[in-house]
Amino acid sequence: MSDLMNVPSVSQLKTLFHQFFHFGMVGAVGFIIDWSSTTFLKTFMPLKVAVLFAYLIAASGTWFLNRVWTFRHIDHSSVSVLQQWKRFLLANLPGFVINRGIVLLVLSYITITQHWPVIALMCGTACGMFVNFTLCKTCVFTSEEQEESETSSTVREEV
Repeated sequence: MSDLMNVPSVSQLKTLFHQFFHFGMVGAVGFIIDWSSTTFLKTFMPLKVAVLFAYLIAASGTWFLNRVWTFRHIDHSSVSVLQQWKRFLLANLPGFVINRGIVLLVLSYITITQHWPVIALMCGTACGMFVNFTLCKTCVFTSEEQEESETSSTVREEV
């Protein structure tokens, strides 16, 4: 019976869908940043090192876009910009391990990706996306005010 009390409302599911869609759109922009950074950096360093630095550049871009677009309704004033960026990178660490782990595996075992690293980047991005969204929503782009409004709307719907 208590499990039924935790079922999200249609409104909450709609909000979640919109956030995930926006997160995916930001991720597509992040992918372009990642790909272009990798392409640029590999002219100065080994490809496997370039993809690691490119991730940091792309992650910084996606943090900013998620802050100002995907999670724009969240009150960000309770945390400094630098603190939130660090939380974003930390929360995305599991996604990073999955993403870059897949990228490095694909680069190591699929020869064509040495000439077309975009293939490896696509594989890694797809694998890390769901983990990153969940952790960003629950650990980075959250505020006490947002949590209170979600709780009060759930209580109102139950009454």
